Amino acid sequence: MKLGDNFVEVDFTVNKSRLHSGVNYKKYSHDDIYWKILGKEELSRKKDSERIGIAAWKSWPIGYYSFIDENVNNEVIEKRINSIFSDILPEIENIDINSLVLEGEYKNSQKCLALIDLGRINEALKLSQKCIVEGESGGLVYYGKSFYQLVIERYADNPRQNLNDLGKVKVIDIPDYSYQNKEKANFDVESFTEDKAEWQYDSAQKEYCRQTGKSPAELTEQDEKIIWDYAGNHIAFFITWLLRHDYLGEMHYKNAHEQKDIEAVKKQEKTGMDILRQYCDMRFTKEDVADQIIVFVEDYYEKDYVDDYSDYMGKKVLATDFSWDDYLAFEPILNSAFNCYCG
Repeated sequence: MKLGDNFVEVDFTVNKSRLHSGVNYKKYSHDDIYWKILGKEELSRKKDSERIGIAAWKSWPIGYYSFIDENVNNEVIEKRINSIFSDILPEIENIDINSLVLEGEYKNSQKCLALIDLGRINEALKLSQKCIVEGESGGLVYYGKSFYQLVIERYADNPRQNLNDLGKVKVIDIPDYSYQNKEKANFDVESFTEDKAEWQYDSAQKEYCRQTGKSPAELTEQDEKIIWDYAGNHIAFFITWLLRHDYLGEMHYKNAHEQKDIEAVKKQEKTGMDILRQYCDMRFTKEDVADQIIVFVEDYYEKDYVDDYSDYMGKKVLATDFSWDDYLAFEPILNSAFNCYCG
């Protein structure tokens, strides 16, 4: 919804006795600028209610609130909803987001949007050129071009010439940020290629045999299915997060049956494990991720995600299958990681 100059998304999810509430916000016009940078100006013509449904193409939120209420009933739910609408939303409505971003410790990509929104185009171009020189992508790689390359192509009169007029920044050949040329892009991240449930299968099998008292020779087909679920649960969590935020790769939207299953997961009628098992062959690759956030996945998944998952699950690592209770309690950790990366 639009509140003054800002745009707010509010999400409520009730799972059994737990209420998960989330609020994120940004400057309304930042999405329009972001879409112009991507060459997708037609998205600006969508109704406000439709903007929420195009998560893979939206600019980064500036702030995020997350709440978990236990043992909820109608009274608790009503109290939380009223609190958000009476206390938090009026506060967000009055935030000067451009000033907040430019004066605070936000990502350079968000500062670029704020500068452009204020009409300070030369400053945005200078910042973009500086980031390119320093090897930053801006949290976006779109058809092999970083966010900052796209800013310069869209707003500079001549992207390849006269950039020295923007300030004392060395003009260089813009590097290729595509992941086939990762070394050239010089990102300080580990190489994300894939993650397979089979890599954890032996450990999961050992834990399952300990739980059930069975030997490997006694395992049935149903036992094997449960073990695979144990081994791939961390991947299923991440797939679920991508899916619920519309960040799955394009290949997942080409099959009508899979699209139907994706919607079923959003309604919690199915799980990310169902998607992982049926459509991903129990493996996770960059093709499962929308281009818009592959940089985040590269930076987070191998470096921190498994640790975050293990810290949260504790003794249940490789010892449990997917449950919505576990996932929904863990989701704020993923949201926080993403929002910290973006801002």
